[in-house]
Amino acid sequence: MEVKLEDLVLGKQNVRAVLGDVTLLAEEIRQCPIGIMNSLTVRMVGDKYEIIAGRRRYEAAKKLGLETVPVNIVEVSDLEAIKISYDENRDRENLQAEDEIKAYTLAMEHLGDEVQKVAGFFNVSTDTVYTRMKQHACMQALKDSGIIIKRRDRTRVKPRGPLSFRQADKLAAAFESKRVRREFKRAGLSLEDEKKKYVELAKKLTALTFAESAKVLKQFRASPLSSIEKIIEKAFATPGGKSYSVYCSPNIVVIIEKISRERQVTEGKFIYGILENWLVTAGYKIA
Repeated sequence: MEVKLEDLVLGKQNVRAVLGDVTLLAEEIRQCPIGIMNSLTVRMVGDKYEIIAGRRRYEAAKKLGLETVPVNIVEVSDLEAIKISYDENRDRENLQAEDEIKAYTLAMEHLGDEVQKVAGFFNVSTDTVYTRMKQHACMQALKDSGIIIKRRDRTRVKPRGPLSFRQADKLAAAFESKRVRREFKRAGLSLEDEKKKYVELAKKLTALTFAESAKVLKQFRASPLSSIEKIIEKAFATPGGKSYSVYCSPNIVVIIEKISRERQVTEGKFIYGILENWLVTAGYKIA
């Protein structure tokens, strides 16, 4: 059955939180003799068709300017719609962590917040559900503190600004590591103190690349009770060397970021290279 795009609406039970780029999918549909091979799964809501599964195909169809798309109409409850969306997206490609979090959160609105029940519904381990929901709670704390979380490409060079989902994920895992939990418990840190440290460290990570963030989080795991400043200092310290914090004007920052991206190096390495070249040119010997 074909349905006009104007008669389709996005379903609240669709678990896909990360849409991604649909350019390649749109090109595949354009080149396929029959267009969209797999129908979208929808259900009737009033006089519209609500998309349960197939949002990327829907977006690709819009990008191509198609008037209609093939659909498979089902009569299901909200909870059943969540399961259909989850299963189809999982079968087609690996679900992103954000997708899993959305699925578990939606299901909890119907099943309650009992982890074992939700795990059984999706046929996954309780550890999987617990880990994802813990990540969700951590990221929500960051958002409540005004920190923007955004998915980024997997590259070592990242501009300043929003915290990437990957960084937020690694940060949450670091705070849940056995050593960190043990040290916090031994020191008697309150939940408020933990949250303050969590947010403070997250803010520092926004200015770092993925590789630099990994160094900082590794140092944090090693000495979780140290101040954030001391953790960062040790993370970037070299044997016999010393790290410096230098203020740069906005215009200089723009130039440094631009050239660093072009040369595919971190901003720190770029600045260090400039200093090293200047010292050599001035006649100093660099060991």
